[in-house]
Amino acid sequence: MMKKMVFFDIDGTIYDYEKGIPESTIVAIKRIREKGALAIINTGRTRAMIFDEILNIGFDGIIAGGGTYVEHQGKILADYNMEPEEAKELIINIRKHGFVPLPEGRDYLYFDEHELNEEFVKIYNIYKSKIPDRILPIDYTTMQAAKVSGRFTKISDWEGLNRQLGGKYNIVNHGNHLIEVLPGQYSKAVGIQTLLDHLKLEKVKTYAFGDSFNDLEMLRFVEHGILMGNADPEMKKLFNLHTTDIFNDGIYNGLDKCGLL
Repeated sequence: MMKKMVFFDIDGTIYDYEKGIPESTIVAIKRIREKGALAIINTGRTRAMIFDEILNIGFDGIIAGGGTYVEHQGKILADYNMEPEEAKELIINIRKHGFVPLPEGRDYLYFDEHELNEEFVKIYNIYKSKIPDRILPIDYTTMQAAKVSGRFTKISDWEGLNRQLGGKYNIVNHGNHLIEVLPGQYSKAVGIQTLLDHLKLEKVKTYAFGDSFNDLEMLRFVEHGILMGNADPEMKKLFNLHTTDIFNDGIYNGLDKCGLL
């Protein structure tokens, strides 16, 4: 029997910082699971950054931190952390190029509050209200980071950072607001492969929903990559399968279009 797996990005796909999760998204994901499909989170967020309200929808697995962490039904299949010296050097380089570093790990995310600009304070306050026990100051001696994000400032040198680190790291620029810096061997697609290798399914059909540039490899890796209606216009040129915006029943409509409901 053909097994179906559906991978969901979080931000801009099933969740919005201000509005939360559309009710139709919750209904749709529950329905495909009832019909036997596996629903998997696949996010750039590390495990620590996934709020309970998202997990409470109900998922069969989690790919987090851009593929650095993989979990299936509570069993951890992959859990990568940078060596402390590498993380330290990366943070120093990110700061040197005018970004505010945001190291992220399985258990904690790390901020130095005095560095946060006005734009990021809003998002920081959301994390502080949702997961206050998972936020720590940056400490090179104790920190465990799988990846490091960076917030743009007025003096950020994106091109310089990309020239220096692009050969070693997988760097994604989110519209000159945020960068994600991952070890070069990891991506959302790598996380999917890790899960597929574990499950050893003989017949499987794969789908994925995403909206941003860190979803590119995931959307290309699966058989059916579906782009959200609120995605970047440049991304819409790359994929034939589109659905509506997140708050215009995008997930429900996309799953229905694929015959999964």
